[in-house]
Amino acid sequence: MLRIIFISKAIFIFTLLTFKQNCQSQNLQWSFQSILQVDEAGDNYGISPAEIVGRGFQTLISGFDDGTVGTPTLPINSSAYVAPRKPGIYIHTTDAGFAGRGHFVWSQQAKLVSRDAVAGDKFGKWMVSDLNYTIIVSSPYAENKRGFLYVFNGTLRHWSQVQKLMPADIGGGGYFGEYMSLHKNRMVVGARGAVGNSGAAYVYERDQGGIFWSRQGKLVARDFGANNNFAAKLALYGDTTVITASNDDTKGVQSGSAYVFKGSSGQWSQQQKLIAVDMEYYRQGIRQNLDVSFGQRTLGRSVSINKDNIAIGINNDDQNKTNRESVYIFQGSSTNRWSLQQKLFYKNDSTTQTTYGADVAMDRNNTLIASIVGPVESKAYIFKTFGNGWSLQQALSTVDMNQLSTSTQSQLTSSGVKTIPKNSFSHRGLSGGNLFTGSQKSLQIRSEYQNGSCLLIWL
Repeated sequence: MLRIIFISKAIFIFTLLTFKQNCQSQNLQWSFQSILQVDEAGDNYGISPAEIVGRGFQTLISGFDDGTVGTPTLPINSSAYVAPRKPGIYIHTTDAGFAGRGHFVWSQQAKLVSRDAVAGDKFGKWMVSDLNYTIIVSSPYAENKRGFLYVFNGTLRHWSQVQKLMPADIGGGGYFGEYMSLHKNRMVVGARGAVGNSGAAYVYERDQGGIFWSRQGKLVARDFGANNNFAAKLALYGDTTVITASNDDTKGVQSGSAYVFKGSSGQWSQQQKLIAVDMEYYRQGIRQNLDVSFGQRTLGRSVSINKDNIAIGINNDDQNKTNRESVYIFQGSSTNRWSLQQKLFYKNDSTTQTTYGADVAMDRNNTLIASIVGPVESKAYIFKTFGNGWSLQQALSTVDMNQLSTSTQSQLTSSGVKTIPKNSFSHRGLSGGNLFTGSQKSLQIRSEYQNGSCLLIWL
């Protein structure tokens, strides 16, 4: 059962609405909406980014529930017996599309499971979807961490598994599907443990209007090396994919890099290698003003791409000792070359908290979400460009109990809930104009919405 309440064991959803041309240049503020909770789900629910499926506000997939083994050796009638719970992801729908002031009402419709995934496979660790009601779910820890993909097709309450994908040249420890990106009829899937632990990415395509996927290519870096973490993060737009290697040593130990590949007529080739141009300042023995207590400075822990820009996150960038994270923005050209356009900084306000890194997501309307993630508190920063550089528009924080209405606080307190978790920006997804961020058992919903100012359009 799905409950929409303000509660700590929940999923937080942010919804970004796209508008007609006369509203695209406006800077609308994001506001908190509500919290979802699936009562039966385990601790992993909320730690994989949610996705919108189909057109409009129709269907939301969230998860994942990794399942439990239970107590198979005990008889069912035993008082100590615990039934196994099959891993799966959850399908939610909303019929009205949207309600007053941008607040949405979702209802749980189904739990999507595979035919053969078992507890521990991490079924649902990463999910992608499209407008044609296709859901692709990874299971990267299956079969000794070899990894599989499951393809589902359907609509609203009715879904069926139509395909299972697994490269024949990946063995145990390949982690196939731990990260993937889909755009229209093309998909790129990471396998950071493939090729002797050097990493590889696999390209799949389907016919226009089709439902079955076929392998089209395998991408490896020209200068590949073992344990470079190649293909642990990647992004795809059209015929261009950017793949990071956060442990690459080009500018020093684990300085990180990103590789741009371009496809043409089914053939893919490496076009460019992107690095942090100022990394040498920190890496080649100078290390002036470097606060190493905040961890390793690395390019490529996150990446996103749209038609015109590539955004790559750098964690532990301690320039000026006030900015702990940053994002490189590379801009494309007509010659298929990418050049550094701008470097964006955003702050960790804590002077003692070590962060997990810069996480970025960018949509087709040039909205960039950069989150800073730590064990105690997390934040998200909204950057926007209107053609003359990127600028910070808003900083988002998790909601405190004292920001909620008295009646809502009373309801939570009576349910045993005293606080809302502060690290709810740990896992983010920007899908169909929606930003989903969550932590363990939680996902927060916010919306960029201005009542009556624009006609709402979903792309």
